[in-house]
Amino acid sequence: MSAMVLIALLLALPQDFNPTEDRERTAGDSWLARASEWNRDPEPSLASVNGEAMRFSATPALRGGEAIIVTIVPDRQGDAMATIGVRKRTCYDDRATGCRLVASRSAPFAFCIEGDCSYHRIAQRVRALLFDPARMRQPGGEPVICMDGPGYLTEFREVGQTYNLSGFCGERHPNNVIYQIVRQGAGKHWPQTPYLE
Repeated sequence: MSAMVLIALLLALPQDFNPTEDRERTAGDSWLARASEWNRDPEPSLASVNGEAMRFSATPALRGGEAIIVTIVPDRQGDAMATIGVRKRTCYDDRATGCRLVASRSAPFAFCIEGDCSYHRIAQRVRALLFDPARMRQPGGEPVICMDGPGYLTEFREVGQTYNLSGFCGERHPNNVIYQIVRQGAGKHWPQTPYLE
């Protein structure tokens, strides 16, 4: 990356990415990269994955830790490459007493949107949605309350910083559009998950 592009990106970093004004936005490693009682098999931090990376995950609230986690990084040519991790609840008896989460990960594959595999062009689309200052303004100014759902989380790493956006509530929520981008880019690699269809 040239020095001019790096300077332009640093100057373009949003000033409104403030968790005190928007609780769905955070900076640094997300909960997905931290071990806890609810996340016994954490993902690596995006900083350890690559200098530039995106990760989109869906962890439905009522699915006991099941998840789909798509990680997208640039390869040496600048094309987007992705892997899909799946955490699926597997039970070994009819009473569900022998259940545990089983994790699997796909082999890397080309991640393309309408034939465009450029990581930077795909990242620009995601970044524009992630940093959209109008995200909080819903039509009519009515508050939106969600009780459960797909549990979307977008993580985005650039210029040494990781930004996160959780949630899905409201017709304008960027994660709903990012989900569609990820589904399209994953194509035939997207796992069969009836709880996200």
